[in-house]
Amino acid sequence: MHLYENKLQENKCFRIKNFLVFDNYFNYKTTEHPYVLEFFKKTMVYDLHSATFPNLVFNFHQFDALQSLRVINDKLLIDVIGKYVGKTPVQTPIVNGKPEKLIELTLEDPDGNRIGCTLWNNYCKQFTDFYDAHKNEAIYIILQMGRPRRYQGKD
Repeated sequence: MHLYENKLQENKCFRIKNFLVFDNYFNYKTTEHPYVLEFFKKTMVYDLHSATFPNLVFNFHQFDALQSLRVINDKLLIDVIGKYVGKTPVQTPIVNGKPEKLIELTLEDPDGNRIGCTLWNNYCKQFTDFYDAHKNEAIYIILQMGRPRRYQGKD
């Protein structure tokens, strides 16, 4: 894969030849798809310039669908979108012997369903900096590849 790191870029489209397909058995998944691609020395990657290919691709999960799940697969990373409606103060718990920063946000969907969202370290700082500059405006958050978990039995 190291041969292709400089060729592959987010928000671009590519034509790829000579690759392998394997079962998606990894612990943490960025997709629900059952297969993953693996590149090797004969893999060929070409830029594909297409004005019709979307630049941003999300797979948004509905809040009520997440909340109704009996079991949450925390190995499947998900996308959500919601309006920011509340936050806790920044906290600094000790995790694995070192201090970490976190903030807990509440997001709301158009139907009034709410979910909690914890932002850690750099994401915590990015949010607080943005919030300080825009606290009197409506803030909508797109969370891409978030790890869903129940916190102390709550959604």
